[in-house]
Amino acid sequence: MNKFKILFGFLFALSLNACTDFVDPAIPYNSFETGTYLRTLENPTAFNLAEIGSARFKTTVEAVDAENGATVQEVEVFVKRRRGAALTPEAKVATVPASAFQKHSIILPNVHPKSGSQYPAATIEVPVTQALQAINLSTTDINAGDFLEFRLSLTTKSGRVFTNSNLSGDVSGGQYYRSPFFYRVEFK
Repeated sequence: MNKFKILFGFLFALSLNACTDFVDPAIPYNSFETGTYLRTLENPTAFNLAEIGSARFKTTVEAVDAENGATVQEVEVFVKRRRGAALTPEAKVATVPASAFQKHSIILPNVHPKSGSQYPAATIEVPVTQALQAINLSTTDINAGDFLEFRLSLTTKSGRVFTNSNLSGDVSGGQYYRSPFFYRVEFK
């Protein structure tokens, strides 16, 4: 009889537990800090050494954040030259203001064709001659196989800075985010 009481008590406790709803943990999701990233919509192409005087670094990026791109203050563009393992010191070559980011009609892969995007985009262009001048080089200092490395640094209105040194591998190289903040472009 005592075994029946214990078994009945155990089954009763189990049935009470099974009837309760799952309670979400008390995590304040609305107080999490969110970031901003620049999704690459158009990758830069290699520079033609024969047309170095008219060559341009060009990429189109989309500002993605919790406020549909409204937190962007500016994007700074830095450049350095790579020849093998040797690098020149990095220099700032351009600043893109928040006003350059506008609604766009670029259709994103893996998104419904009619959906478009709610995030603003900007095309960043820097003439190669301007980039070389910023790092104290001329077109005659460039050889086939050299690279220009462009790094973007996004500053938000709250003063937070996002660049290639403070993001995860998924954000920089993931299929969805595509936000490296860094572009290595070869001279061919």
